[in-house]
Amino acid sequence: MPAINKNSTLQGLSKAERYQFNMLVRHQTIERLQKDILFDIRVCQIEGWNPREYIRMIRDMLEQLPK
Repeated sequence: MPAINKNSTLQGLSKAERYQFNMLVRHQTIERLQKDILFDIRVCQIEGWNPREYIRMIRDMLEQLPK
């Protein structure tokens, strides 16, 4: 698969390559989200706040997305 960066387009890639690229981006996004959530939980533990609030906010946002 050719190297792809922010300035690249997906033109010229096969459907399978575009799918593979999309799955890679999805995994990276989930990884960043997980790191963000874990950081927020640590801050909540330090401050004595409820860490579930942020998770509920994310869940609510996900439930509002079109299906």
